[in-house]
Amino acid sequence: MVQELQFQPFSEYILIYYHSGDCSICYNNLLSLSSEFPELLILSITPCKNQILVNYYLDKINFYGLSICDSNNVFLTMNQNTLIKNNLFLIDSCHNILASSIDLSNKFKDQVNYLKINKLK
Repeated sequence: MVQELQFQPFSEYILIYYHSGDCSICYNNLLSLSSEFPELLILSITPCKNQILVNYYLDKINFYGLSICDSNNVFLTMNQNTLIKNNLFLIDSCHNILASSIDLSNKFKDQVNYLKINKLK
């Protein structure tokens, strides 16, 4: 049976960060995301099978978002065409991709900030 995770996000936008999960660089990027966008819910998805290592890094950076260890590569399999070019996504509450990037670029930051500002108008 397929189960769907339902939650009430902190905002109408969610950041999804897909990463290998087995290196400190990934978690530095995740920490930067958390610092840059503290008001957004961040969903960290990794195919790493070593959940102890993932939890260690998440604890080390005091990660407050959601983390999924996708050790069966379901997310990768379902989104392979999208993940070829990008690993960071801003989605809305209807799961539309509003912005995407390879890691945290200035262009991505500008896109997210533009959407946040226009939402307030």
